[in-house]
Amino acid sequence: MRYAVYILSSVLVTALVAAFLAAATGLAYIREQAEKVPDLEPLLDYRPAVHSSVYDASGQEVFAFGTERREPTGIDDIPKVVIDAFIAAEDQNFWEHPGFDVRAIMRAALGNAVSGEVQSGASTITQQLVKNVVLTNEQSIERKAVEALAAAELENLLPKEALLERYLNEIYLGRGAYGVAVAAETYFDKALEDLSAGEAAFLAGLPKAPSRFGRSSSAAKERQAYVLGRMKSEGYLTEDDYAAALEAPLVLDGERETFLKQSHYLQAALPEIKSLMGSDMSLTEGGLEIHLAQDPEIQEIAERALQDGLMAYDRRQGEWRGHVTLDHEPALDHWRVGLLIRKDGEYSVSFGLESAPLSKASVDWADRSDSSLSPGSAVVVEIEDGVAELRQEPDVQGAVVAMDPRTGRVLGLSGAFREGDAFFNRATMARRQPGSALKPFIYAKALQSGWAPNSPILDGGLALDPGAGQAVWRPRDHGYSDSGYVTLRTGLVKSRNTVTLRLFDALGAETVAETLETLGVYDAPPAHGSLALGAEEAALLDVVSGYAALASDGRPVTPTFLNEVRGIEAPEADTGVPSASNMDSDPFDVPVFDPITLTQVRSMLRGVVERGTAWRAFETADYELQGKTGTSNGSKDTWFIGFTRNLLVGAYVGFDDPSPLGRYEAGGRTAAPIVRGVFDNVAEPYRGNDYPFPAGAELRKIDRDSGVPGAGDFPEILRQQSHFT
Repeated sequence: MRYAVYILSSVLVTALVAAFLAAATGLAYIREQAEKVPDLEPLLDYRPAVHSSVYDASGQEVFAFGTERREPTGIDDIPKVVIDAFIAAEDQNFWEHPGFDVRAIMRAALGNAVSGEVQSGASTITQQLVKNVVLTNEQSIERKAVEALAAAELENLLPKEALLERYLNEIYLGRGAYGVAVAAETYFDKALEDLSAGEAAFLAGLPKAPSRFGRSSSAAKERQAYVLGRMKSEGYLTEDDYAAALEAPLVLDGERETFLKQSHYLQAALPEIKSLMGSDMSLTEGGLEIHLAQDPEIQEIAERALQDGLMAYDRRQGEWRGHVTLDHEPALDHWRVGLLIRKDGEYSVSFGLESAPLSKASVDWADRSDSSLSPGSAVVVEIEDGVAELRQEPDVQGAVVAMDPRTGRVLGLSGAFREGDAFFNRATMARRQPGSALKPFIYAKALQSGWAPNSPILDGGLALDPGAGQAVWRPRDHGYSDSGYVTLRTGLVKSRNTVTLRLFDALGAETVAETLETLGVYDAPPAHGSLALGAEEAALLDVVSGYAALASDGRPVTPTFLNEVRGIEAPEADTGVPSASNMDSDPFDVPVFDPITLTQVRSMLRGVVERGTAWRAFETADYELQGKTGTSNGSKDTWFIGFTRNLLVGAYVGFDDPSPLGRYEAGGRTAAPIVRGVFDNVAEPYRGNDYPFPAGAELRKIDRDSGVPGAGDFPEILRQQSHFT
């Protein structure tokens, strides 16, 4: 008996000593970890990172600057069903615990011990908030201890509502969405207040594994069911509401990431955006709303027109480069990879359970190429009206710009065949020779100076002295024609080089250079003959901007990509960014050309489209427009600029080298079809061409070839009381 008492007392003493030592060790450990608690100021003075959103003219978000896409939302604006869902899923005892939950820790420890692996960490909402803002994701006992101590300290400094607000704005929920407001928009295209219980439960289930549960899958539905069950158990849902939410289908708004590819349009807009922001603001941290002038329909039409034009050239001049592998990624999203099949002498392309016949045009293209069709091989095709067309990314490149000529707003722009190739934007960065595309400015200046559309001018051989030490320049036109005297109208419609050079000489190089600089085509161009025939390189956007004066009221415009830039936060918030708007931007005050000159040159440019160098491209068009082709020496750069009263579109095609495009390739064949592709598909009002007839002008019947009044029936536009020049 005495021995048993001795043993029992020894055990008790040992246990007490062990408990004391454990407590002492625990207290020492807690004191040691408490010293590692980080500064909680970022959570007390909480300033969540916010993104800058970019919207097109329709209000659709097209891009987001910043690594964390977030829209801070006050706790009073977060619906109760969303709050209940997150508490049920993440921290059932949130309203009672002091920052860490002892019961949850014990429950998690027991579960982990039974399973033999870590299945639950028992972190409270407060602990998760601390980890996300002031700690790291390191997996260690020390970090968890510091996290719990910091959470307890934070609970003494902030009310529960403030903690929950920070958490629901901070948490990452997949697809680039931070916080519940952006997540509701990303997954359901809804505002927070419009979420159902089932949708709120889905969002609340995401923090555990956003990439796994953030897609339409059985795993997502199972996780949603778990959260709904927790909401019912906690009394947040009635039995009927639970059953209804569980049965409702889970329909997510697509699978795309929120961060879209940076387009050529946005790349071109960046300098203007930054100039309005100031040097101290960052796009990735600015919290801005950037509203572009981009019209989404015109942008899509312009991109497709450019692609079609470049592919058409590739079909004419290039060879089909052959088969690809099955895992090949097509250049365009709507292209497909399929297996080539031949049966009974006919080719088709198989995509598993479906197939499509290969067009005769594609077979002919392959037949004239070094690469031949090989059944069983993979090919890239596009399905058009049930027929497969061979496709490949062309080697040739180009650009297209669509603009409102009255305001300079750029409605659409693409600088490459593949829009995602944003490293080099050919619409703004490539400087190419516009060739004859600059001639209308010289003719307009001549008309402004007293010439008339029916004024005679010699179209014949011309010798120019280019300067000391250089051979005499004898420019010739395509076809080497010497037509004798022609009218100014004929000179522009037929794009006669010698006529343009004589006009250039009559006006003076300084006058032409000043006009082109005023219109924004060039910045301080050289005053010499290279300007006359467009040999000085220019950017497509600048040339299109110059044409805006011809298409509107004669005033130069500054191209703009923006409607407005403003801060996302409330006006009283200190964002450091003044709101800025281009909605009411004024054009230049003084017109370069008067109304009569504009009417005359437009009529002449309509002749280019109807009877001149662009007639083939627009032969079947059921609308009128004005335009001018441009082709450099050797057909290395080919252009067309066309406009109506409401829309101005320019395009160029050329190799990046640059290299000759080939025999018979000119602006009317390569670039003009791209511009037509835009005008054919835009809304009818953009094709409106009802310019008013100007005061002080009259229509007089003339002979179109000679320009002699009264000798023909062509109605020419002349200044009143003018005489034959």
